Amino acid sequence: MNVDVDVEKKKKIEVDLRKISQQIIDELAEKTLDEIQTNYSKSKYQAGEEMNFSKIGDENEKIVSMSGPQAWYSEFGTGTEGEQKPHPIKNRFDLKPYNSGETIRIASERVAQKDEAIEAGIGEGDLYWTYQGNDGKVYYTKGIPAQKQVYDAGQKIPEEISKVIEKYMKGMS
Repeated sequence: MNVDVDVEKKKKIEVDLRKISQQIIDELAEKTLDEIQTNYSKSKYQAGEEMNFSKIGDENEKIVSMSGPQAWYSEFGTGTEGEQKPHPIKNRFDLKPYNSGETIRIASERVAQKDEAIEAGIGEGDLYWTYQGNDGKVYYTKGIPAQKQVYDAGQKIPEEISKVIEKYMKGMS
């Protein structure tokens, strides 16, 4: 069986497919960026320092990211809180264990009685550390759970792929 194909129509289809592929990639990257930003805005703990969100790349490949001095801590969690609610893929990265580092210490009875420690839920024998906020105040903490802003976006966006492809392919006919 022979099928005749109009050469001009074939060229147009190839151009349209290339254009549609680029639109699909861009829309999925934009949805991913929006999802990460939404996840961050809903996070219980937000960094005291600026968090940046970006989408970079060319028409065939996009990289979407969350960055800033606190991005790794926000995504993966820290301390006892992070250890109790860890990030599901933390072990794939070269990150230190939860509750490691020079500043981690065990709360004494005296420390546990301080208002700042009580406010942070730190009891005698708990692991904790302190840090100075941008406001100059010293804060006590047991860390934060993994907030998984990027991970959760990565879990949700694949559900959108077929819908986005279908939307653009329908417009091609």
